[in-house]
Amino acid sequence: TATLAVSGASTTTGITNTGNIANAGNITNTGAVSTATLAVSGASTTTGITNTGNIANAGNITNTGAVSTATLAVSGASTTTGITNTGAIATTTLGVTGAATVGGTLGVTGNTTLGGTLGVTGAATVGGTLGVTGNTTLSGALGVTGASTLAGATQINNTLGVTGATTLGSAAGTGGNTAVVSASGITLSTGGVGGNSVIVSSGGSTMTGGGATLAMANGKATFVGANGTPLRVTGVADGQTQYDAVNFGQFDDANKRLKRGISSGAAIANIPQVDANKAFQLGVGVGGFDGETAFAIGGSARVAKDGVLKASVGFAGGGGSSTVWGVGGGWSW
Repeated sequence: TATLAVSGASTTTGITNTGNIANAGNITNTGAVSTATLAVSGASTTTGITNTGNIANAGNITNTGAVSTATLAVSGASTTTGITNTGAIATTTLGVTGAATVGGTLGVTGNTTLGGTLGVTGAATVGGTLGVTGNTTLSGALGVTGASTLAGATQINNTLGVTGATTLGSAAGTGGNTAVVSASGITLSTGGVGGNSVIVSSGGSTMTGGGATLAMANGKATFVGANGTPLRVTGVADGQTQYDAVNFGQFDDANKRLKRGISSGAAIANIPQVDANKAFQLGVGVGGFDGETAFAIGGSARVAKDGVLKASVGFAGGGGSSTVWGVGGGWSW
């Protein structure tokens, strides 16, 4: 018919349409709508359609009002300014320019683009590409088998589980600062020239920054500079126990004490001994080694015709810790 006008309720066992259905009011369906043939060549106006069966459409449905139904199945393109659904929605392509709220399960096998807010209280599974330019709130599980792109800020208040390789950051988005998690390990790196990074793998850990690299593997730590050159490590505290590292200050102090000891030994060795025809002798000596100088004083006594006792003390700069002393005796026959 050219025009179908119904001012009251319309009840049918089914409606099948191969063209377009345009509605400026509301369509309310509580069950399924199915009919052998409904052909309308002109405008169709009705104040209400009540259907207890299924509604199947092979063409386009354009609606400027609200559509409320228990089950909505569309094999072609569907465009509407608002959909409120309390059951399941299955479609090959879903395009929503406003807010979409799904109280049940949302399953999409193609691409899904949302320009507004997506709120899902149940499980959401996307088999294609998911692109969201607005806010996304999921109180259930999110499963994505394809690529997922988030253009805005993402906040995760619970556990994020990733079964494949993951890269956070990019050259354009984060200035080259990236975090990469893969089967070989975890890599944190910064952008720009310098190659600052932290790499953690099953074989060890490597930290690189400012031209210096610290590698920890095989039970040892190795410091190297650019092109394998040696490095200077600063800020090392004084070693306290057997296996602590020694800093340059401790080494230099030990080296000075060693040279002062050698100087004191040389000074003591040069103190003359008592003469053969004398009973006592008191003498002094001076010694030096590698820039360090020591002074020594000592004496010897002939306690018997063939026996001599000798004692001496050497002093070097640096306090009592650099004092050297010795006592000896000898017999001749």
